[in-house]
Amino acid sequence: NYYHPILMNIMENNFKWPISNNCDISVSKNVLWEAISDPFKLEIIKPHPYLKSYNIITWNENDKVDELVYLNERKIIRTFSNWDEGNGYSLYTKDEEGKQTKVVWEISSIDSNKSNLKITLFMPYLQKYPLFVRWVPHFLFLRPQMKKYLNSVVNGFKHTILTGEPTKRNQFGKHRWFSQ
Repeated sequence: NYYHPILMNIMENNFKWPISNNCDISVSKNVLWEAISDPFKLEIIKPHPYLKSYNIITWNENDKVDELVYLNERKIIRTFSNWDEGNGYSLYTKDEEGKQTKVVWEISSIDSNKSNLKITLFMPYLQKYPLFVRWVPHFLFLRPQMKKYLNSVVNGFKHTILTGEPTKRNQFGKHRWFSQ
């Protein structure tokens, strides 16, 4: 188990201020699900603008764990915790410093040829501080940086799904935490 159970409980039950981004994509929900759920497609279709490499650690019906290596060599281990076939999944990330984040990927159908991809982050890094202390760094620094990241990720998937072309590195702008 990669994750601290007390921290997981905080993320799931007591977390404030999740950070989300979403985009509509002109494909069916099934096509979108295939793009976000097949671990081999991350390496083949390259939809992620900050991803240098992708490694599957284990991938079967019961356990799904992979590793993302960003352009700046930062490594993230992702452990999938809830797999809702055709609708989305939840996972926990852990970086080299031990920072953990809950991530929820959700897809919904707008109509037969249009779907929505939404990614939500639950980042507990500031939760241990009083509200008046954590408000400023969360809303002035953490939230804008992660909204930029999520915007690039959802638009990377949109670009790749619609064009069939890989997303270029930093295609939607460089990011201070994930670019070179």
